[in-house]
Amino acid sequence: MRPPQAQPGPTRLVQTALGRAARALACAGCVAVACAIAGCGAPEAPADEIDEMMLLSAAKDVEEVPLGEFSVSIPGVRPHPMGGPEARNLVQMDFRLSMETTAAAASAARRAAERRRGDVCNRVIGVCRSTNLDDLNEQDLVTFKSHLLDSLEPLFGRDVISRLIVTDVMTNPL
Repeated sequence: MRPPQAQPGPTRLVQTALGRAARALACAGCVAVACAIAGCGAPEAPADEIDEMMLLSAAKDVEEVPLGEFSVSIPGVRPHPMGGPEARNLVQMDFRLSMETTAAAASAARRAAERRRGDVCNRVIGVCRSTNLDDLNEQDLVTFKSHLLDSLEPLFGRDVISRLIVTDVMTNPL
């Protein structure tokens, strides 16, 4: 004969109930996470579709106008770390330059770029040679592009250039 089991006390009952509730809550959390990851088969939210359509229409309204390929020798002066004479470097910078403009202004921008090719070239070379070497070593060439934009905007008009695109950048010491 087995001895009678003692009835669990109120503390034990509360702990058991809390344990069951915690397990149920954990299971519900896992199900919620799984549904969120899988998306529960729901279609994309309308806001996402609207954002995508706006990006596509914005991309259709923008055109890239090439401004040329450039190969510029840039004199660089760096202060000597020990206070001695300045070190002079000569760097060759090769890159392609384009501008983004609206589709409506693209044909006029192409004509202006062709007509003012010499001015564009002179201004780009001037900016390259006046830019310090630290600005040319920036990851995205933000300062360099800003100087180029300031120099080229008067040729094309203030609202024509949306942004400048500098690609295929190679810098080599000479």
